[in-house]
Amino acid sequence: MCTEGWISKWEHRGYQGSLTVFFALILTVLIAIVCTSLESARYSALSYFTAQAQESALESVFAGYYRPLWERYHMFFMADGPGLIPAMEDYLSYYEEPRKGAVKNGSDLYGFRSEGSQAVEIVTVMDDGGAPFFEEIGEDMKKHGAENILSALTGKDKLAEEAETVSSYMEQLSEYGTAVTEIEESFALMDEQGRKLKEQYDSLNEALQLQEWPETVGSEMTDKAVSCAAEALRISGQEYEKIMTFTEQLKKGVELEKTRLLEEQEKVSETAYEIMEEGIRDLTEYTEEEGSRRKAVDSLKELLERQADGLLNIEPWENGEITDAFSETVKQGKEALKELSYEKEQDGKKEECSFLKAVKDWKDQGVLALVLDDTGTVSEAYLKEDDYPSELGSSKGQSSDGAAETALKKGTAALYMTEHFGTYRKSEEDTVLSYEMEYIIGKYDNDKENLTAAVEKLIGLRSGMNFMYLLQDKEKSLEAEALAAALVGFTGVYPLIRLTAKLLLAAWALAEAVNDVRRLIRGDEVPLIKSSSDWNLSLTGAGECLRAGGKTVQNLTQEERGGGQQDFWIYERYLQILFLLGKTERQGFRAMDLMEANLRQKDAGFFMENCVYHVSVETTFQAEARFSQIPFMKRDGASAGKYRFRKLAVYGYQNPRSAGEE
Repeated sequence: MCTEGWISKWEHRGYQGSLTVFFALILTVLIAIVCTSLESARYSALSYFTAQAQESALESVFAGYYRPLWERYHMFFMADGPGLIPAMEDYLSYYEEPRKGAVKNGSDLYGFRSEGSQAVEIVTVMDDGGAPFFEEIGEDMKKHGAENILSALTGKDKLAEEAETVSSYMEQLSEYGTAVTEIEESFALMDEQGRKLKEQYDSLNEALQLQEWPETVGSEMTDKAVSCAAEALRISGQEYEKIMTFTEQLKKGVELEKTRLLEEQEKVSETAYEIMEEGIRDLTEYTEEEGSRRKAVDSLKELLERQADGLLNIEPWENGEITDAFSETVKQGKEALKELSYEKEQDGKKEECSFLKAVKDWKDQGVLALVLDDTGTVSEAYLKEDDYPSELGSSKGQSSDGAAETALKKGTAALYMTEHFGTYRKSEEDTVLSYEMEYIIGKYDNDKENLTAAVEKLIGLRSGMNFMYLLQDKEKSLEAEALAAALVGFTGVYPLIRLTAKLLLAAWALAEAVNDVRRLIRGDEVPLIKSSSDWNLSLTGAGECLRAGGKTVQNLTQEERGGGQQDFWIYERYLQILFLLGKTERQGFRAMDLMEANLRQKDAGFFMENCVYHVSVETTFQAEARFSQIPFMKRDGASAGKYRFRKLAVYGYQNPRSAGEE
C-alpha cells in the first residue's frame, strides 16, 4: 500500500531520465566545440611552425657559407650544392624531435615530421650567365666606394672602342699597303722595261738619221733591239699577272673594308671616319677598272705590247737596207715612249719600303720582344686541364637581360678584377697563374700567351689612340705628307702619295704605341689621350725605333710633361680598359676559373659549379591529429587522423626571401 502510493506520487510529479540525457548531449557538443577549436588552432600553428622550421633550416644551411671564398674574394656562396637538401633535412630534425634541441620541455603538442624535401630551383654562381657572380661583385664594390672611382672609367669604353676600330683599320691599311707596294714594284719593273725599250728606239732612231746604214753594221743593233723587245714583252707580262693577282686580293679586301666601315661608322668620330673613307677611296684607284692607277697599269701594258710587237713582227732589213715599215715603227715608237711615268729614281721608294716593312719585321719577332728587355723572365705557369667554369659556362647560357653587359656592371667588374687578381706588374700570393688579370682578358691556359695577348691588345689600343691624335695634329700630319711626297712624289701618283702619308702616320702611331707599352710594363704612366707635350717620338725617331726593333725607348721627364694633360694611367688601369672592351660574362667565367684553381690548392673538393646563391625548396610535413580529426581540414592525401602540409621556402644571399604553401 505504501509502495504503491510512493510510486504514484513520483509519477504524479513527472520526473523522468530525459534531463540527464539532455545535459550529456550538451556536454558532448561543448567538448566537440572545444576540441575542434583547439585542433583548428593547432592546425594553424602547425602550418606556421612547419613554415618557420623550413625557413630556419634553410637559413641555417646558408649560414654555412664558404669562408675561404669570402675571405679571399669577398663573395657569399654556399659551396656544397649536392649536400644542400641533406643538410637542410638534418637541421629540420631539430624541430621535429622535441628533445633534440628545438623544444626542451618534453611537450609534443605541435609534433610534426618532414616526409622529404626537394629543390624546386637551385641558382648557382654559374647560372644566368654568371649573374649571381656579378651581383656579389656589385655588393662588394659598393662597400668599397666604387661609385666614387667609376667616374674615371665612365665613357672610356666608348673611346677605347673607337681606338680599337681605328687600330683595326690601321692594321688592314698596312696589309693593303703591302699589296700596293707589290703592285708598285711590279709596275716599276714594267716601266723599267719600257725605259730599256725606249733606249733601243732612241738608238735606232739616231742610226736612221744616217743616210747610209748598211746591214753589216746595223744588224747587231737591230738584233739587240728585237731581243730587248722580247724580254720586255716577257717580263711585263709576268709582272702584269702579278699586279692582277694583288689587285684581285686588294679588291676583295676593299669591299670587305667598305662594308665594315659602314657598320662601324657610329663607333668613330666624323674626322676619323672621313680619313678612313679617304684611304679606301685611294685604294679603289688600284682596284676599279676606271681607277687612275689601274688605268695607268693597263695603259703601260698596252704600250709595251704594241711597241715590242713592232720590233718583233717587222723585218728590219731587205736587200741590205732598212725597210720603210721598220723605219716608221722606230719613229712611232720613239714618240710613243718619250713620256713614261717613272724616272730612274728608286732610292726614295726603297727607303719608303724599308721604313714601312719594318712593321712586319716587328710582328715576326713577337710583341714581347718589343716591350721586354728580357723575355726569359716571363712566367711559364699554366692551368692544368680540367673542367673549369669557363668550359662549363657555355652550357649555362647567357643572362636573359644582358645585365652583365651594362656599363655599370662592366665598370664595377673591371675595378673588382684589378683589386682581387694579380697582374704582370702586381702579382698575388698562392695563385696558380702569375698573370691573372691577363688571363681574364685573354683566353689561354698559360701566362706567356696571356701576357702576349694583353700586350698585343695594349699596343693596338695605344696605336688607335695615337693615330687619332696624329690626325688632329696638323703639324705632324703635314710632316708625314711632306715625307710621303719626298719618298714617292716623283711618281706623280697622288693616291699613292696620300696612301703613303697615311701609312707613315700609322707606322708613327705604332712606334709611339710600342714606346708607350714599354713604359707601362716598366711601371711608368701613359696618358690615355695625348697632347703635343705628351708625345715622345719624332717621325725620324719613329723610324729609328722601327729599325731598332722597338729598343730605343724615349720617355718624357716630369718637367717635360708639365704642359700636357695630367690624366696619366698605369698598367692596371689600361687592363681595366681592355676588360671593358671584352665580353664581360665570358671574362667573369675566367675569373671563376682562377678562384676555383686557387682555392683547390688547399681544398681539392671545391668547385665553383657547386656554389649555391639562391634556392627554392619544397618540403612536405605530416602531423597527427591530437584533439579531434576535422574532416574539412586540408589532409592532402594523408591517411586518417593525419594532416599533410606542403611548404615552399625561398632563400638567397642578396635576393629577398619568401615562403609559401602549396
